[in-house]
Amino acid sequence: KEIPSQFHLKNPQLTL
Repeated sequence: KEIPSQFHLKNPQLTL
């Protein structure tokens, strides 16, 4: 599952 860079930048905790 790849997450968009914008999504990761807006929700860095979500990737944790």
